[in-house]
Amino acid sequence: TLAVISYIDEHLYEHLRIDEIAQAVFSSSSNICHVFKEDMNTSILQFAMQKKIAEAKKLLTQGMQPIAVSEMLGFGEYSGFYRTYKKLTGQSPFDTQKLGKLMQAKAGMK
Repeated sequence: TLAVISYIDEHLYEHLRIDEIAQAVFSSSSNICHVFKEDMNTSILQFAMQKKIAEAKKLLTQGMQPIAVSEMLGFGEYSGFYRTYKKLTGQSPFDTQKLGKLMQAKAGMK
């Protein structure tokens, strides 16, 4: 499980596939999926998606454009990124970006 998490962290900005992760950790796809789910109580892809969205939130808060964040993190279509982001965070990527700009502006006033 630690090897899978390390792989995800190292390849967060790429499109992740189970078969590539399995190959990198010298295991079968079914085995790593089973062990990971047992250890982490979530699937590998759900875990990776949560990490990607957390990274997206950080980048958006720093003022990066939502479409650029989507592309940078390896999402195929922006619409998929938007839906996933909104589902996992409760707000749109644009709302997060605006909030980040407000926080930066307030920090600059101090």
